[in-house]
Amino acid sequence: MHLVTRGIPRLQPPLRRGCDSTTLAIRLKEGFQWEPAPTTIAHGYLTLSLLVPLLEEVLVIENRTSSVNYGLDKVRFPAPVPSCSRVRLTATLAEVTDVESGVQVKVDCVFQIEDRERPVWVARAVLRHYFAA
Repeated sequence: MHLVTRGIPRLQPPLRRGCDSTTLAIRLKEGFQWEPAPTTIAHGYLTLSLLVPLLEEVLVIENRTSSVNYGLDKVRFPAPVPSCSRVRLTATLAEVTDVESGVQVKVDCVFQIEDRERPVWVARAVLRHYFAA
């Protein structure tokens, strides 16, 4: 099990869709008010996007030629993340399976706010790492 701790950056002003000029309904600067935590919160997928960079700090695969983010299993968002929170990732190796020219690795991931036990998201990351023949 490995821990990595990072701060969530301040949320940016309103986003726009790439295909049209419609402003998204969620205005991140004002934020969404969550009943238990009346403050600006980070979108669950924003926090989930931190998974790969944080995993790269704790999961070391030597002599690989390439890696593929193969997907996620059972993603859940049980709690909100207030803006500017310090967060941590706990990663536990769950399974390693041989695949053609490499391995498939499953890692159980828990993302928490500093000083709180309840996770803000949990997921099993599925990664494939390939090696030279």
